[in-house]
Amino acid sequence: MEKAGIYIHVPFCVRKCPYCDFYSVPYDPALAARYTEAVCAQMQLAPRVQADTVYFGGGTPSLLDPALIARMLEAAAQRFVLSEDCEVTLEMNPATCTAEKLRALRAAGINRLSIGVQSTDDAVLRQIGRLHDRQGALDTIALAAACGFENISADVMLALPQESEAALMKTIRELCALPVTHLSAYLLKIMPGTPFAAHRPDGIPDDDDQAALYEKSCALLDRCGFVQYEISNFSRGGRYPSRHNLKYWHCAPYYGFGAAAHSSVGGKLYSFPRSIDRYLETFGGSGCPAGLDAAFCAPLNLETELSAQDFIMLSLRLTAGLDLDELERRFDYRFPPETLRRLDVYARAGLCERQGRRLWLTRRGMLVSNALLAEIL
Repeated sequence: MEKAGIYIHVPFCVRKCPYCDFYSVPYDPALAARYTEAVCAQMQLAPRVQADTVYFGGGTPSLLDPALIARMLEAAAQRFVLSEDCEVTLEMNPATCTAEKLRALRAAGINRLSIGVQSTDDAVLRQIGRLHDRQGALDTIALAAACGFENISADVMLALPQESEAALMKTIRELCALPVTHLSAYLLKIMPGTPFAAHRPDGIPDDDDQAALYEKSCALLDRCGFVQYEISNFSRGGRYPSRHNLKYWHCAPYYGFGAAAHSSVGGKLYSFPRSIDRYLETFGGSGCPAGLDAAFCAPLNLETELSAQDFIMLSLRLTAGLDLDELERRFDYRFPPETLRRLDVYARAGLCERQGRRLWLTRRGMLVSNALLAEIL
């Protein structure tokens, strides 16, 4: 049986970054403790299935007292059948890092960190509203390794305002020289409703320059021994992909806990509203909330069903690409002849490749993946 993933949303931040549209509220220790208990109560509604990944995302999960992280992991272990090699990831902001906290997180069961570096240029970090500086980011990675973490991921953002190509390449080289096993490199995307959308900062590269930065970043990561396995994700030597995130791209089941968390259960996609008040009202009491069935999905919003189009779109984010046999088996879907002819045109243009029953995008194709998908879906 396919093992599930567990996602726990921790919606607390000291200060929201101006480019971020993930759901978060100002951090309050008492509220965080109440929220933790609500997450544990929601877990009691989940079916007792096997799981092999747990992911604490945010927000800023590293703001929490490690005892609260431990409490949620204990609740997960009680409700789910966690594998012995379970990958347990926590997102960390360098501004919240101490040796004491890292040791406590290791003792609680965290075995993978995802550290939000974004840049090692102090001027750029100030421009995007980060709380840490270059040295703080580098020290956090070194300290995490010293505290026993052997699986450390770092986030980098590409095409940041006022960041030169040289500064971006320096960021990547510095991180690759550290004990980092995984690197995520995302192009900055201005999302509606964020401060950057209301007041777009100067110095953001245009589309052509962004494409060039992406290709140069990928090439540098290649030279540094990081193998690309997804549009924005690279694993040192190909040995350390994010097992949890692969569940999203493979359309595997996952259970989301917390305000704004999403879930994929039984071929259907669910979510909880972006409201911590609503979440606490629903799960903040003792036991199963009154008036709700004792089932995980009952309190959630049904978004949609997983479709062949979802599977195609997510599979083509991966360098391994799309397995056409699996597409047919899972969704009883085959590309019509006109789509296959169009794919042959894209292949001749160097945007995709097709071999046997597998289709994948080239690096050039990944840069225009949204346009390509609009044509073939």
